[in-house]
Order: sequence, then structure tokens, then C-alpha cells
Amino acid sequence: MKAQFEELDDQTRKYMLEEFEKEQKSGNPYTSSRLSNIGKEVFPSFMKETILNGDEEGLFDKLNNSNYWKSSGTMLFDAKRLAFTEFNTWYVRGLAKKLINESIKECQVYRLTPKIMDEQKNECEECNKIENTVISVNV
Repeated sequence: MKAQFEELDDQTRKYMLEEFEKEQKSGNPYTSSRLSNIGKEVFPSFMKETILNGDEEGLFDKLNNSNYWKSSGTMLFDAKRLAFTEFNTWYVRGLAKKLINESIKECQVYRLTPKIMDEQKNECEECNKIENTVISVNV
């Protein structure tokens, strides 16, 4: 089962890309400490391609290469986790920008965890606290 990104349309992808590129140009973009030097080099282009045309499973397929990871012992889990969390991060940022630009006043927080991340679903107490709440979109 893959995650369902209900608002993943061309407009949301546009905002996702804008936010991702803004962070890349910031001088201090997030980079997983578990990626090898080669992995750190290829990740931005993989993420950009995925934002434009893919999803978390496609990003996982790209990252599922031992050359991209410091430790092959945890590579599979690390690749799954990074693919899901990074795609989700840019989806949320893009969606937030879309909602603000559309003058939406509220949104409901939900979390549909794909099977590749089932073991992580209950580990984030902070996420569990806000799941299913309706929050104000600050304009």
C-alpha cells in the first residue's frame, strides 16, 4: 500500500518544487547523515525528479542502491524511511503553500502511512498528538 496524497496535483507539485529549490539554494539544505558522498550528490536530482513526476515508492526505487548509503546493513530501512519522509515533507510544504494561496482557512491533519513505513507509525508522539485535528491555515 502506498500513501495517498489526496491533493497531489500539478499545482501542488509546482509548489513542492518551489519549496524544495528554495531550500537547496539556502546554503544549508537538509541532507541525511546516512547517505554516502555519492548518495548526497544524487539525492537532490532524485528528489526533484520525484517531485515532478513520482511518489515515495519511486524515490525509494532510486535510493535502493548500496552505493548511496554509508551502511549496507540498514540500507533498505534507511532508503524506505528517507523516501517516505522526504516526499511527505515536500508534499506538506507544497500543499500548505497551495492552501494559503487559495485562501483556505482550515485543514485537517491526517497520516496514511504506507506499508513500507508501518513500523514507524506509532513512534512519533508529536505526530500522534495532532493526527485528525483541524488546524487553522495562517495567511
